[in-house]
Amino acid sequence: MTLHIVNRSAFQDSTLSQCITAAAATDVIVLIEDGVYGTLSASNDWNALKPIAEDLRCYALTEDLLARGLNDKAEASIQTININEFVALTTQHNPIQSWF
Repeated sequence: MTLHIVNRSAFQDSTLSQCITAAAATDVIVLIEDGVYGTLSASNDWNALKPIAEDLRCYALTEDLLARGLNDKAEASIQTININEFVALTTQHNPIQSWF
């Protein structure tokens, strides 16, 4: 299982879309930094990301949601994780693909 880490905004870049296309059914996606904008239903990639989120394979970093004022605006199907949980995911997955 690959861990995909996306840090680019879905409003400014196609990185999240490319990641979703490349991700296998067993892969996990973590949205960090500006990548957390992908958790908004208004984002360009939400319709493609929603099934992944519903399968519990998509996470958003809580600290980055809070820093951008999105903690109460993110779609409910997105699981949030703290930095310690993010580190734990990096130890459980190989390989790790960063989408920057």
